[in-house]
Amino acid sequence: MSPSIVYPEDIDKRLSEYFERDRQKIKEKFDFLFNSKFKLIEDEVGKQLDRDIGDYEDHVELLSLCLHPFLKIQVSNHEVFFIDPLYHLVNVENKFEDLPTFDFIIGRAKSGILDSLIFGEVKGQSSEHNITEDLIKKYNSNVIKSQIIRYISKANPNLKINPRELKCEFVIVTKGFHEPEMVKSIRDKKLPLILWIITEEKRYNQYLFQILERVGDPGAAHDCRSLVGRLHDKKFDTIPMDFFTYSMDVSITSVTAETKVLF
Repeated sequence: MSPSIVYPEDIDKRLSEYFERDRQKIKEKFDFLFNSKFKLIEDEVGKQLDRDIGDYEDHVELLSLCLHPFLKIQVSNHEVFFIDPLYHLVNVENKFEDLPTFDFIIGRAKSGILDSLIFGEVKGQSSEHNITEDLIKKYNSNVIKSQIIRYISKANPNLKINPRELKCEFVIVTKGFHEPEMVKSIRDKKLPLILWIITEEKRYNQYLFQILERVGDPGAAHDCRSLVGRLHDKKFDTIPMDFFTYSMDVSITSVTAETKVLF
């Protein structure tokens, strides 16, 4: 079905100095160009939509793979608290203009005391990221940390939290073939980031989980060494995509798993 042709508002004025037969030819030419350009635009929009959907599915897959060990309670004392956390933290973004969000927050509690938070950013399509030293400082600030603590405390009132002793760790999750570029980027910028590297072995329906610490900063390492021991250089079975539900509608963010997730 051809689209309705939209003419310029001043087309009559523009054509007024031409003879009728010429006006008709000009309109026919315009109609031809409009329809041909519309088809090109329609095709390009369709291709871009396919690319966006592909990028989104890659993102969801990588996010679900890196969280799978935590959702299946394969890493003791750790729990997924938030997906797209800043969407839950009302008014935080208003305090910091254009503040990027991380994709997840994992908390570690020992003896009923929350002692660390892991902020994770998933980068499945390229090695480029917008995490800076300034951004990390903002996430470590009392403004954001207090909001996160408030939401965690509301969901789990029995969990004790001391803001001054709460350690924050920052992770980038990437695919194995992006590792060299990502390492170079972090090292060049001297960022205090930890790398989680996911390498799929689709032939065996498995994936390899690796952790690189102290890439750009000697202090960038997980405080919990048992987490590293449980995940680094370990293989896990690949899970079906529908195990993990990550909605494009930010008001409906959910996780399905055999564990308690706080929202």
